[in-house]
Amino acid sequence: MQVIIKKFKGDQLKEGCDIALKHRLYVSGWQLSRVLKSIRRKTEQDSEVVICYHEEIPIGVAITHQLRTMAFIRKAHRRKRIGTQLVKALTKVGRVDEGITGSYSFWDQIKLQDMKIEGDRVCG
Repeated sequence: MQVIIKKFKGDQLKEGCDIALKHRLYVSGWQLSRVLKSIRRKTEQDSEVVICYHEEIPIGVAITHQLRTMAFIRKAHRRKRIGTQLVKALTKVGRVDEGITGSYSFWDQIKLQDMKIEGDRVCG
């Protein structure tokens, strides 16, 4: 499967957040949607949004915001290393949370210890 990964930083942050929110790249009621809305409002320079596209449709997102990193991939595209590619495309990786079922093993399997991590990691 061929995918395109696009990074949004600085002046492009609002656009990245808008895309992720419009295409519902989050689990309703979970932290990611609230963080995307917060970044969009404040356009904080330390934040970063990375979106994965398949056939021009956004299918996943990874963000770093205030030393926290979160990711979401549509179910149909999970277990294809897309999440790994998204997280590795981030400039900095912060503290991660377990999230939904399967997230713990995801964060553990992408071997965050090999990446630049800011702050403490919750799992692994």
